[in-house]
Amino acid sequence: MNSGRQLIMALDYTIIFVAMPSLGEALGFSANHLQWVVSAYSLTFGNRACSHYCPVKIKY
Repeated sequence: MNSGRQLIMALDYTIIFVAMPSLGEALGFSANHLQWVVSAYSLTFGNRACSHYCPVKIKY
């Protein structure tokens, strides 16, 4: 189950890093600003994607 989460996160970050040059060019962001974009994206959507596609089942 954990490997599924890792795969989703790896794909998610790969998409972001491929899009970063065109995103930075279109918005006029510097490298420092792009790092903030990655951090904000990972905090906002990263865990949500993992939770949606690879839910953890808790056994009581």
